[in-house]
Amino acid sequence: MGGAVRIISLPLLILLGSCSFGHKNFDQAGGTLTHQNDFVIQVDDYGSFWDPEIPARALDTIAQSARTANTIVILFVHGWHHNAAPDDENAVDFGRSLKDIRKTLDDNVDGKPGPYRRSRQILTGSGDVNIIGIYVGWRGMSLPMPLSYTTFWDRKNAAERIGDGLTQTRFAYARRTKKTNNRPVPMRI
Repeated sequence: MGGAVRIISLPLLILLGSCSFGHKNFDQAGGTLTHQNDFVIQVDDYGSFWDPEIPARALDTIAQSARTANTIVILFVHGWHHNAAPDDENAVDFGRSLKDIRKTLDDNVDGKPGPYRRSRQILTGSGDVNIIGIYVGWRGMSLPMPLSYTTFWDRKNAAERIGDGLTQTRFAYARRTKKTNNRPVPMRI
């Protein structure tokens, strides 16, 4: 009987000990999101920021850019089985996508403006554009594989809590920006 308790206790201890797997603030050194207008905002399972300074800097950057230039904000919130690790597949792909978007929209080859730049020049008076990328990382990968497949409902609930909080933050920011700039803010969620 004592051996059976040990056999059952060991997997149970491993499972309980791994419940905090990935519950940390990931260092972003060496990641693909390295442009000055790239932000990695990390939140816990309840939508609280690990480092509130980063979203504050992101909002300030957006507000300052919107006052002086054409500005596009691209927000990506990863899903289940992912996190804010700089080598996470979603983070790497998002970084590459931002790089490609910047290259496409900054179409000023050899001093000759391309169609995107010319269109912005005609519509707004300036061909320049600032692309601001925001990657929101949360603990979508709460257990190591293959145990992670058992976390569907728990991660679904966490994702909904985080999404609700981010949506409220987004609307609050949009209202603040509209009041500051006195111009409409497109709402795409």
